[in-house]
Amino acid sequence: MGKRAFTIPKGDWNEETYTRGTRVWLTIKLIAASEPLETIDLHINSIDMGIDVWSGSLKCMYDFMDHYQRIEDCDINHPVIMDNEGGVINGWHRIVKAWSLGKKTIKAKRFETMPIHDRIEEKDEK
Repeated sequence: MGKRAFTIPKGDWNEETYTRGTRVWLTIKLIAASEPLETIDLHINSIDMGIDVWSGSLKCMYDFMDHYQRIEDCDINHPVIMDNEGGVINGWHRIVKAWSLGKKTIKAKRFETMPIHDRIEEKDEK
């Protein structure tokens, strides 16, 4: 593919989080904690695709193009990181790329027990 005529700013990995309920983890810490976990072949059709993943980050076409570029550029040989309930912590771009290439499985690491969370965020009752 040719050189792009624009540059999409990249986010700060140190600030990305994974949230389940009111518990919040820094994604970069979970990635590091997953290093010793066994890598498995995960069937892509076993991943819950019915959840809202990026709608909060898709505010304009540049946001969509950023996700498209990240899907295009990602390495599907790098394992997806999953929580102990099967939720995807890190790896949605790799999952989409593997699916678009017709792959049936993707490399993954899954926590049996989640590490201690980094903080608690109370949910707004609106």
